[in-house]
Amino acid sequence: MTNKLPEEIYRRRRIAALVIIVVVIFALLWGISSLFSSSDTSSEQVNVTRDDGQTVTPSGKAAEPYKPSSEAKPKDDKAKDSSSSQTTEPDKKTDDAALAAKKDCSLADLQIKVTSDRPNYGTEQPKLAMTVHNPTGGECVVNLDEQKLRFEVFTLADYQRVWSDLDCNESEGKGELRLKPGEDAVYTAVWSRLSSAPNKCTEADRQPVAAGPYLFYGLIGDKNSDGYTFNLG
Repeated sequence: MTNKLPEEIYRRRRIAALVIIVVVIFALLWGISSLFSSSDTSSEQVNVTRDDGQTVTPSGKAAEPYKPSSEAKPKDDKAKDSSSSQTTEPDKKTDDAALAAKKDCSLADLQIKVTSDRPNYGTEQPKLAMTVHNPTGGECVVNLDEQKLRFEVFTLADYQRVWSDLDCNESEGKGELRLKPGEDAVYTAVWSRLSSAPNKCTEADRQPVAAGPYLFYGLIGDKNSDGYTFNLG
């Protein structure tokens, strides 16, 4: 004789089996979804557009200092160039005309521009140049014994001064600097690629600087040039 269980028990068993099947299906779907999501994330590349218009994918390794090119321009710079030339060029011409009309000249009127013999160096010592221009209509006289002329180099990464020609040497400019209207004066210096600081001029004090990008400024008193960037290899 077969003992038959009550119909209620069979119904509960069928419901339990159905619930288990549904849970298993959801678990499989979640696992498949997670697998594809993980695969997509791991294969995704993050591209960066440099200021020379080239697109690169970071490798995770430290990159060498970017070497700027005079021909490099952002891809979408045409509109900016057009509006900039329309708004700033007249202002510059107005400023130049006002300076040219001045019959007196002071240190504040002088224009200082700096450069080097190349933008990128291997083992060579940078040859630095400073051009001082009188844009006014009058003669300019500056006492360089009082308003010291100097060359200074800073690290580009953290803006730390690493060298000045005045730390361990006499200034390249002495006495009176006299510039007639429109006249230029050029001063040059060679940097040994050794660090320097005031009263730190012994062989032990002065150490070779690290490779990388640097900023060069020319100064007369409190008048300075714009920064000029170059790279040491």
